[in-house]
Amino acid sequence: MAESNAAIQSAAIIGAGTMGRGIAYLFAQKGIRTVLYNRNGNTLNQARDYIELNSCA
Repeated sequence: MAESNAAIQSAAIIGAGTMGRGIAYLFAQKGIRTVLYNRNGNTLNQARDYIELNSCA
């Protein structure tokens, strides 16, 4: 497999549970445009709150 030096510019994470929101948080923290998707709006809101709360810390 050929190695690529291309930087990741954006990411989409499917699932906003514990693992998904953690991955989304790390990508966003690195300045990568991140889209987080979840079928359950409540779970998505909880993930957003988690990311916002930890981004200010």
